[in-house]
Amino acid sequence: MELSNKFGSVFVQSVKDKLEQTYGAVKEAVPFVGQVEEFYAGTEDRANTRLLERGFSQEQIDAANAEKQKYTKTDEATSQFLDTVSDVTNIDRDLVGGAAFAAEMVLDARMGARMTLDTATGVARVMPAQPVQALTIKDPKFLAAGMRQDVSKTAKFAPTVKVYDERTQAYADLVADYTDSFSKGNISADRLKKNLAKVEKNRKGDTSTFEYDPDNPVAYTESISSSFNPYLSTPKYQGLRKDKPRGLVAERLGEVVQEDPYDIAKKAQQHHVLAKAETKVFADVLNNLISKGIADKDDLVNFFVWPEQYDLFPGNVLKNLLDMGEITHTVAKKDPMALHTILAQAGLEFGSNTNAQIIKRYGLDKIETADDLMKAYDRYLQEIAIPSKDITYKVQDYWIDKTRKTLKGQELIDFNNRVSKLNDPRKPL
Repeated sequence: MELSNKFGSVFVQSVKDKLEQTYGAVKEAVPFVGQVEEFYAGTEDRANTRLLERGFSQEQIDAANAEKQKYTKTDEATSQFLDTVSDVTNIDRDLVGGAAFAAEMVLDARMGARMTLDTATGVARVMPAQPVQALTIKDPKFLAAGMRQDVSKTAKFAPTVKVYDERTQAYADLVADYTDSFSKGNISADRLKKNLAKVEKNRKGDTSTFEYDPDNPVAYTESISSSFNPYLSTPKYQGLRKDKPRGLVAERLGEVVQEDPYDIAKKAQQHHVLAKAETKVFADVLNNLISKGIADKDDLVNFFVWPEQYDLFPGNVLKNLLDMGEITHTVAKKDPMALHTILAQAGLEFGSNTNAQIIKRYGLDKIETADDLMKAYDRYLQEIAIPSKDITYKVQDYWIDKTRKTLKGQELIDFNNRVSKLNDPRKPL
């Protein structure tokens, strides 16, 4: 039987196959975990109780349920809405369809943080997690150097924790804006789906980024330039894109964009040595633990510092970006030595199936504590990220050496000059 790759598909189908007519009753009785739990609420009474337990007032719940009605006025509208949420979140439609929808729950699962609807403005707001009294990681094997209780409040990390939270909120607000536009009939379901997909594409990198080191700033051109990224991070300005100084984006792009050394008519492409889409899956799980009060901001700092022992730096920062020529990076049809072809053949990247594969391979749907997460994350770094890094640099060096052997005189000088300007995390900053 052919199944989709959406999260929860295999579980849904197996229950359906075994229980047939009783499937609906089982959905009511089984407590899903992780992202699935955030979508699933069972009956309206159970949904109401669950939201009250999470600290929402009855007034907030009633307002969210009223907001829900905007998306489900007709069967057709309901169906379109469920399809859109299922496609964009990559969660099986049967699980989405089983939920008693409130705006808080949709955004909770989409953004990996606890959110509710501000009834005065109609904007989603991040809810503060319940306070955790100590660093929640108990196993010292998974504490990065220098980690201790309240490390997230130190001068070294506190400003970036603030930026990370503001950026998360900015994405929540942008999602709410697009969803509100859809509910008012200003954009179609298809446009909503496309916009949310573009937002999610940018969020992959930003959720994976924690730019606490001034010498290692955000340098990813798409993050800097895309209007679907609502929060701008540069050495000169960190804040909402709409409030940025004039000319800032062009100036920053001029600092980080380089020529393609193999084709001067093109710009070099930026390869994330530690894959942003893969890091994002782990970061979303951690943020979900934080939102539930199971983990805290100290764990967030530890998560992002941990890979540095392997010379890996998550997200859109300079030390994670290798400038490459287009043909060496992505153009598989022109040469079998293109990097992403090799990584895929080696089983070290998963394309559009990344989310589902990482969840399945590392048991992220079963994570209950920060220790569980760090154990899974370190295994991922050992099994996927480190071998991928090694292959990446070998491919880069192979192409440079191969090309140098074909050039002489001024052509070789010019090529070496272009190569010298490429960002390479192996070079000292």
